[in-house]
Amino acid sequence: CALTVVVDIVGTAVKVLLKSAADNLGLPLSLTKPVAGEGASLSASGVTGEVPTEEEGVPLPPQDVVTAFVSALRQSVKTRAAPPSKDKGARQGVGLVVSTSDARADIQSAAVLADSLLAVHGSVLRLHTLLASVTMLLGDGQAGQAQYTAQIEGIAHPVADLKELCNSLRSNVPTLTRILVEGTCAKILNFDGLSNRVGDAKWDMKEPSSDSSDYVSGIVQAMSGFAGAVQECRPELRRSMWGSASAMLFGSLTGAIAQVRKVSVSGRTHMKLDLAGVEAALKALLPEGERARILDAGRLPGAVRCEAYITLYFLPTDMVVDFAGKHPEYSLKEMAAVAATGLAEGLKRKARQELERAIVLRREEYGID
Repeated sequence: CALTVVVDIVGTAVKVLLKSAADNLGLPLSLTKPVAGEGASLSASGVTGEVPTEEEGVPLPPQDVVTAFVSALRQSVKTRAAPPSKDKGARQGVGLVVSTSDARADIQSAAVLADSLLAVHGSVLRLHTLLASVTMLLGDGQAGQAQYTAQIEGIAHPVADLKELCNSLRSNVPTLTRILVEGTCAKILNFDGLSNRVGDAKWDMKEPSSDSSDYVSGIVQAMSGFAGAVQECRPELRRSMWGSASAMLFGSLTGAIAQVRKVSVSGRTHMKLDLAGVEAALKALLPEGERARILDAGRLPGAVRCEAYITLYFLPTDMVVDFAGKHPEYSLKEMAAVAATGLAEGLKRKARQELERAIVLRREEYGID
């Protein structure tokens, strides 16, 4: 049956595609399993031990090849996107954790893997389209060509298997690429010391200052180094790196602001001015011609979240409680910190405690941990 031939071709294409990608990425992957009593066995992290040649082994079905490939790919991404050292002595600053040249090397390594993942993704989408056509042919055959029913039923299961495999790869590749990009940014950028820098500023000021706080220059310097490190990436990856780094920065800044307890209305206003200064400086660092694709409605990723958090200080208590229930992207610790400041209303201790309890209850009501 011609459909059987198509299924066989697609199955072979899946295996060849993954083998080629594995070779490019340095992943341990074999298309065969050893003859009984010889060679290696397939493990959760790929192929271990002595790998038999194609002639010596029995060809693996596409399912086993995909399982081995995804497992080895996950391990590779996990290794390359390993979290940075938690050694406080090494990560108390704000800036590039490594030299610019080392940062470029890390990014280049990520770029190679991301490009390979992108290639796999494109190929899998094309295979998926082909399988959709095969499935449609099967449906037509069952409806109008009863004489081929037995043959069609015989290949319906492998077609379904291959569709499932393509769906699995299609869903894994974007996720792994995102993890890779985020992990690479975390390896080369350091904002662990931001809380101390923000905390050192005087936030109980009577009038907002026209000068930016000292920590702002540290952020801009760090992101300038980052901009230089990613400038040679292909545009799509560079945009992803910028989006991840921006979200990471403003997330860290939000966490740092959450630790400030003694703050005045003028202090909160100055925080917004600092934020605007940081965002303007970072926008100036964005690659020409790509700003519109990196920005979201004219704002850097994560900046709106940070600005909204600062603005909570100026809201009445009922609106703060309502906000806490509708925005799970903020942690309970961050929301409780808003209550601890007393807001612009200057809440006394008892009122602050009541506000914190109300926040906790509202989040529980909305099912937010």
